[in-house]
Amino acid sequence: MPTPTKSCSFCKAKIPAEAIRCKYCTSWIEQPEPEGKAPDNANVVYILDRGLVKFGKFATAILAIFLVVGIYVWGLDLKDNQKNLKETEKEVRTTRDEIGKERESIKKDKDQIDAIKNELLQIQKESLATADGVKAIVSELEERAKSTRGQFDWITVTIRQEIVRSFSSVLSADQYSKLENSLRERSARTQNKLDAPDEVLRLVQADVRTALEFYKRYGIVRATPEVKIETNPNFLNSYWDGSKLVYGMAFANGDIFGPYDPTVVFHEITHSLFSIAYVGQSSSVAESLCDVIAVLIARDGTWTIGKLRHPNGPPQALRSLSAPGTAYDLPTLGKDPQVDHLSQILAKTANGEDTHINSGILNKAAYLLTKGGEHHGVTIKNGIGEENAAKLYMAVITKLMSQKEATIDFATLRNLVVRTAAELLPDQQQQQAVVDGFRAVGL
Repeated sequence: MPTPTKSCSFCKAKIPAEAIRCKYCTSWIEQPEPEGKAPDNANVVYILDRGLVKFGKFATAILAIFLVVGIYVWGLDLKDNQKNLKETEKEVRTTRDEIGKERESIKKDKDQIDAIKNELLQIQKESLATADGVKAIVSELEERAKSTRGQFDWITVTIRQEIVRSFSSVLSADQYSKLENSLRERSARTQNKLDAPDEVLRLVQADVRTALEFYKRYGIVRATPEVKIETNPNFLNSYWDGSKLVYGMAFANGDIFGPYDPTVVFHEITHSLFSIAYVGQSSSVAESLCDVIAVLIARDGTWTIGKLRHPNGPPQALRSLSAPGTAYDLPTLGKDPQVDHLSQILAKTANGEDTHINSGILNKAAYLLTKGGEHHGVTIKNGIGEENAAKLYMAVITKLMSQKEATIDFATLRNLVVRTAAELLPDQQQQQAVVDGFRAVGL
């Protein structure tokens, strides 16, 4: 007897009558409820399409693939990121340690700066105390000068000269003691006349050493030369004889020259540095160069050379670089005859007076290019200053040292100074000041 069948309500395939699931489409077959029994709403049968099931399987597989790939790729990245994080953490720790060290270093530097500040304050206090001591000595010596009815006002210049030399920086106790002794020793020059040759010799030798130290700063080294004091009262001269400096006592204790002035020594010893021909304008060039160096060594602010006695007043200068022709006006010598412009140049004289008269032209040029000023319609607003002037003129002398017995006239010297200024002074305004200084005197 054949087995009873029925049709699947989904795919219409023939299946056994008692089947509850189609073997072809796998769908569940709805069963009729027995008679008299109410349907059970608690049981819900979900019927899925075969295509939906296949799609679900396919989607699950694709999702699994993405999950595997993601874990592989991002897993590697996470490992790298973890490594980078560790390295970054290490760098942060290192940087933090370095910052800590820098803080310690800054603290040490601050401590050092505070210590330096305290030291500077102490130096300042000592400096002020030293200044007060020097002022007291100056006052004492100036009062002593006043008691001599004004005949020796030049001592103030001497004092200031020493202060410029020795008090340009903070002095130690030993240095101050030397300065004090030096000032007191020089106060002996307030005597009306220095009669002891030994005393004059000591003064001349000390000023020779000062000049040699000045030359050395600009590269010229010289051995200390012999100094001879000429005691003949009628010997009214001082000079460099080629091997030694001869200084006449009449310059310190005579009736015409005096009191003792170091610029005379500075002038004469500078003649030892070069030996250009001593004729005509060349002799005036030699005298002017020595005058200029002498005032630059002295740095006393007067720009004068030597001293002449006045019978009824303070001494007057032998030569003035700032105002040639005004250095003196005395009954014994008359009025200063120096000229200060090329238009006034004196022709050669039989007794050689033109040498020291005409040197005033070059002296005035040196003063103007250094200090500035107005002369014969030419204005030099700012000069080059004494330090630059010293550098400039010592360089000129260095060049002349190789020109033995050469004749150097005014124009040649002017060109040499201007050319040397262009080499040494980078400031064009300073170079122009040198040019204008000579132009103001007609060169």
